[in-house]
Amino acid sequence: ELCIEADVKMYACQMTVDVFGFSHDEFIGGIDYVGATYFLPIGKDADVCLFI
Repeated sequence: ELCIEADVKMYACQMTVDVFGFSHDEFIGGIDYVGATYFLPIGKDADVCLFI
């Protein structure tokens, strides 16, 4: 919640969400669900990037 208040951008891997059978309702709000090809340029240019 603190990250959302600080305008941290959070991305979830859509393929991982699908493979494990999660639904978007199981995640906190404010997350963008993207694929790797969308995320790689963003992560490359970020000051801080955590892949967890």
